[in-house]
Amino acid sequence: MSRKTNPATIGIFVIAAIILTGAGVLIFGSGKFLKDTKSYILYFDGNVAGLKIGAPVTFKGVNIGSVSKILLHFDSNDMSLRIPVIIEIENDQIEDINNKTRILADKNNLVLELVNKGLKAQLKVQSLVTGQLYIEFDFHPQKPIRLAGVETLAYDTRLPELPTIPSEIEELQRTLEKIPLETMIHKAIAALESIENIISSTQTKEALSALSNTMKNIEKLAVTANYKIDDLASGSQGVLNDAQAFLQSADTLVREIDKQIKPVASNINTTFKTASSSLKKADKTLMSIENIAGSNSQLQYELTNTLKELSAAARSIRIFAEYLERHPEALIQGKRGN
Repeated sequence: MSRKTNPATIGIFVIAAIILTGAGVLIFGSGKFLKDTKSYILYFDGNVAGLKIGAPVTFKGVNIGSVSKILLHFDSNDMSLRIPVIIEIENDQIEDINNKTRILADKNNLVLELVNKGLKAQLKVQSLVTGQLYIEFDFHPQKPIRLAGVETLAYDTRLPELPTIPSEIEELQRTLEKIPLETMIHKAIAALESIENIISSTQTKEALSALSNTMKNIEKLAVTANYKIDDLASGSQGVLNDAQAFLQSADTLVREIDKQIKPVASNINTTFKTASSSLKKADKTLMSIENIAGSNSQLQYELTNTLKELSAAARSIRIFAEYLERHPEALIQGKRGN
């Protein structure tokens, strides 16, 4: 006769099988059981609302790990609170392209070298709708290195700490806090009140009225000036026409005078040449008379003076005739100075 099976024992085995199956699905399904990871600790001073366990950890947009734990520590020495965040970095995600081997996270020298080059962690907004955050690693050599340098109570051994920098929202908040908004608002209100007082003052109204009258007078003056300018332009055009006609008449007159002067000058020159020839003949005649009258007679003396005067007159007439031949306009304009 067979022993009767205990239902309670069967139930226990079924429950245990279900638990083991669920644990296996969670462990192997997530893939963390087979992953080579290294844990680091980060300290954030600001608000970490929106950062959840399992949030991604990225480097320049590449997923290299996730957040494994978020803690809150109280320091009774300085009465301060710190928020340590434990992250796990997947070593398989980082490779050395020179040696083609995986970089193991326990190589603290490599981590220290990256930190010295400016590697820092920063909270970033993953979704504006949900407000979820993630951790982004990048190089910020211009930012100072901040390390808390304390051990987390969650682990017996000290975890490697990586420096952090404030998030962009925290930096914006700090910048806004430095701006004296209250003082600026009071000054703006005071300025608006002053402007209102100036606008509503009697002096301003009188000044605006005077300005309006001045603009009207300027407009009238502009219209009057426009008419005057038109009249002046018409008169100026008449004067220019008269001047042009006068110049044309003067040019015609000069041309006519020039035509008449040239023949007169030529006739005068011919007459002067004839007179000069006659004087030369008279000079010879007087010389003959001188020979006849004798050297000491009164007649010789008078004839000699007469011939000298006639000779001087002939030279003057000859010079004048030559000048008129070169400059016929001298009969109108007169002789120019040397």
